[in-house]
Amino acid sequence: MVHALTGSERKPLKGARSLGKADPSERLEVSMLLRRRAADALQDHIKQLNQPNGRSTSLKREDFAKQFGADPADIAAVKKFADAHGLAVVQEDLGRRTVVLAGAVAQFNRAFGVDLEQYEHEGGSYRGRQGSIHLPDELNGKVEGVFGLDDRPQAKPHFRNRLHGNGIGGRLPTPSLPSSWRSSTISAAVTEREIVSA
Repeated sequence: MVHALTGSERKPLKGARSLGKADPSERLEVSMLLRRRAADALQDHIKQLNQPNGRSTSLKREDFAKQFGADPADIAAVKKFADAHGLAVVQEDLGRRTVVLAGAVAQFNRAFGVDLEQYEHEGGSYRGRQGSIHLPDELNGKVEGVFGLDDRPQAKPHFRNRLHGNGIGGRLPTPSLPSSWRSSTISAAVTEREIVSA
């Protein structure tokens, strides 16, 4: 039996159109995020660290991985799943709770019950899917996320042009500075910065 991975539902980006199936032989790497061991104990540890007279001490990376990382049995289940679908395990990390798999689009389509397509949209093109990622019984509840099947843009930059005055050097407008700062020293510093950056 297969189960839809919670939160994995995807739709094409607004205005995107499908160009057809993704190249089945395209190679990609996909990261699987596994559940954390002792999640409640980790929250308690964090609370203790944040107390003014907290008795908890910080942990070494290895200790953290053993106490709060992925369960080795969960990693073994992912490796067995990967082997059954002809996928290679290229990295595993208990502390980060990740297993990275490599293979072809066709293999990932079969493994996760998805249909990867190539899309075109206003900002370019991407490999994507519709619907949910599906996991078999042996991974249900053990996997929290699967990343890398899609290569659609995940963030949009929000740059702003902050040029003021004559547009040179991106000066701060003088009224935004405290009156005690409004001096020839600031003007000299800004001028020096403009000269150095020119």
